[in-house]
Amino acid sequence: MKIYGLTGSIATGKSTVSNILREYCNAKIIDADLLARKAVEPDSIGLEKITEEFGPSILLPDGTLNRKKLGDIVFGSSHAIKILNNIVHPEVAKLYNEVADQYRTQGYEAILYDCPLLIEEKLTDTVDEVILVVSSEDAQLERLMARNNLTEDEAIKRIESQMNIKDKIPYGDYLIYNDGDYDQLKDAVIYLGREILKIGKLKVNKGDTF
Repeated sequence: MKIYGLTGSIATGKSTVSNILREYCNAKIIDADLLARKAVEPDSIGLEKITEEFGPSILLPDGTLNRKKLGDIVFGSSHAIKILNNIVHPEVAKLYNEVADQYRTQGYEAILYDCPLLIEEKLTDTVDEVILVVSSEDAQLERLMARNNLTEDEAIKRIESQMNIKDKIPYGDYLIYNDGDYDQLKDAVIYLGREILKIGKLKVNKGDTF
């Protein structure tokens, strides 16, 4: 079974690509964000370790994680963030392996791992190949301002706080350029998705762009 990592940068359209792959290609997708939430559910090892490290004040009355409180604690502290990541990341990796093994046992030839920080967190070795969603800086800025109701300066700061999309391109085995409209993106993604998932007859070569 081949595992394709799906990633991008803020407002490049990765989530839209993921939805298209799921809806039109019947892609089996492991969502890193969902795994991260599951890793800190009540009674989980992850939440237990976080509570031990940061104290019971990070829990809501119902026993769930108070994300705002935890965010206030770790914000601006690289040491605290490192501690938190050292707790959460191994639990996410464990869940990822469990789900991937389930798909492998069920006989799927290919699945996708939707992971926003696949490159930043040096997780590219956990997948066979990387699908990178790319867009121009102008398109990225315009989408982010519209989506999050941000000023241009606010949006620029958010974009600049992340790894530049240009620096991610060398990691991409397949690049999806998202500077057009939705229909153009959908056509490109369906074409690529069906080929990766072996639905269709056209040949896709490593390094192709769409």
